[in-house]
Amino acid sequence: MFQKIEKKPFTGILTFIFVLFVMPLGHTLMILMQNIGGEKFQFLLAGFLGFFGIAILFFSLNKKESPASFFGFISAIFVWTGWIEFAFVYFSQKLNIQIQHFPDGEMTKPEYLLLPSSIGLLGTLFFYFLFNKQSGCNFFVWITKYILRQNIEPINRKRNIALITFVETIYLLWFFYILLLILYDNSFFGVEHFVTKFFCVLFFVWSIYLFIKLIKFAIFGSALRYAIPTVIIFWSGIEILGRLQILKEFWLLPFEYFTEITFLSISLLFLIYFIHKSYLKEV
Repeated sequence: MFQKIEKKPFTGILTFIFVLFVMPLGHTLMILMQNIGGEKFQFLLAGFLGFFGIAILFFSLNKKESPASFFGFISAIFVWTGWIEFAFVYFSQKLNIQIQHFPDGEMTKPEYLLLPSSIGLLGTLFFYFLFNKQSGCNFFVWITKYILRQNIEPINRKRNIALITFVETIYLLWFFYILLLILYDNSFFGVEHFVTKFFCVLFFVWSIYLFIKLIKFAIFGSALRYAIPTVIIFWSGIEILGRLQILKEFWLLPFEYFTEITFLSISLLFLIYFIHKSYLKEV
């Protein structure tokens, strides 16, 4: 029924839509786990979700490029949601961190008040990736060549695509989470500050630039790995629009917007089925 269609711009657009659909449903999944699991059982669910993500990663370690990229991304989403986000939820509750309320009615959850405390570790890993001249990441390659004015060493080893996709997805989510939280923090800027609005525009312009490059990809695996940062940057702009109350974040209210969430979920399942039949089944 489905045939492999590795053509420009179809492959790039497909990967962009796929990652774009995953982003809001990742938020929805966490909220559903919190509501279904309750105060205690949610952490057990989160633990199983993280282990499931690691199992997917292990399964994909020796796969070829397209399935390795696909499963590496999915495993990262599960580990980020299950282990990382819920770890901050657990310790924010343990430390009795309270929700931060703002005059405009907005609020920041306790776990997001705790998350910026990891900025030191984030920065340490940033320089690890930056000084690793064989990372292969376009962003760090660009900084190394044009800012640091150093040569990039050729990659002289077989790259583990699944592991690379896994680590880069988690790091990008982590980086932009902290960046947004710093922008929202009134001690620095605040939601209504000019700098926050500037970054909102910057994220959309940057993602459009990346999308134009993305649609030139014809190979699914490569396109998916490029779509991940493209969508995460685009989604950061969406997050700011939500905090500015310009956009309704319906994915955060799954019980109120059941029809929309159901439609989005079914659409994502169809996309996954299509991707499996067209790009992953033969491997």
